[in-house]
Amino acid sequence: MDDPPFKVIDTPTKGFGMFAARPISKGSLIFVEHPIFIVPAMPLPKGPGFQVYEQVGSGIPEDQYQEMTTMANCRDFEECPSIVEGVARTNALNLEFRFPSIFDGSGGRHYGGAFLKINRCNHSCGPNAAYKWNLSLLSATLYALRDIQEGEEITITYADPLQPRSDRWKKLQPDYRFTCDCPWCTHSDSAAQEESDNSREYLQTYVATHPSYRKWSADPCLPDNHVIDAHLSALPVIQREGLDALLPLFMEEILRCYGELGNEAEFKAWTEKTIELCSVGDRKLAQELKRYLENPQKNFPRWAKRRPKPIREGLTYHFVKFGLATELTLFVLGKSARLRHTPSSLLESEADDFFSFGLLEVGA
Repeated sequence: MDDPPFKVIDTPTKGFGMFAARPISKGSLIFVEHPIFIVPAMPLPKGPGFQVYEQVGSGIPEDQYQEMTTMANCRDFEECPSIVEGVARTNALNLEFRFPSIFDGSGGRHYGGAFLKINRCNHSCGPNAAYKWNLSLLSATLYALRDIQEGEEITITYADPLQPRSDRWKKLQPDYRFTCDCPWCTHSDSAAQEESDNSREYLQTYVATHPSYRKWSADPCLPDNHVIDAHLSALPVIQREGLDALLPLFMEEILRCYGELGNEAEFKAWTEKTIELCSVGDRKLAQELKRYLENPQKNFPRWAKRRPKPIREGLTYHFVKFGLATELTLFVLGKSARLRHTPSSLLESEADDFFSFGLLEVGA
């Protein structure tokens, strides 16, 4: 990029950092970069005859090597005699490669890559940016998770942000040798810190404790707004904790619910918001959603599949088949009634005659 939207500045307490040179909108590209070197995630052999890191360093162009030596290195000489190893173990981003099945174990697939610019991003437990590894191009893309103001530091996360503060610190201390002082680690009192930890635990267990769009779509007995209401209640928690990377996951499910309900206005609104957030981070999804917007009724595969069928003013119904049985739910002026008809034989279930329903329950 000829005019990147950031500048690298030497800070008083955190070494070099990346700061926005102008406003950066959420979902937009910040930088694309190739690594200066890639090393396996597994430890490399050391000792006489095993000068692996020196060989890696010798292949780096001189100007890039000199810039690399200014990068953070939290390992002392006894632990990492090679500056390349020290830089790698302090800065390398996790990269995944795909190999044939003959390569067993995860160690053959996971590597670390050092980047001269992206590695200048310091850590935050509520990062405003993230990176995506593109294996086919051997490059990493840095993009904004939320709006970033001019002069604001651009941060990524070095630890699982859904863990409580104590567990995040257990990762950061031994691996990076610092204690995080981001806003989500320095609440003014213990009650606020506990609330933050509880919020992150709530989000971590959300998938296991709340129905997804797929489950809702397959279960017509669930209320129409079941997933939408639950997800909408989670969005403020996500934003309060600075975990904006989760937003597209929730927003995609919301838009799919609205599509299945046939609510075109809400479907388009949430689809446009999701495209804005994932246009760089998940281009495949963004392209799929753009196709939906062109013609929702035609291109969205389950358009209006769940929309209630009107009988007359003030009355709607849902039919649900359970084997031979048929269940009918009537909605009359805000009231609901569930009725069930179970035929005594397959012949009766296929008959064209009218048949009676037994009342199961009357709801509010």
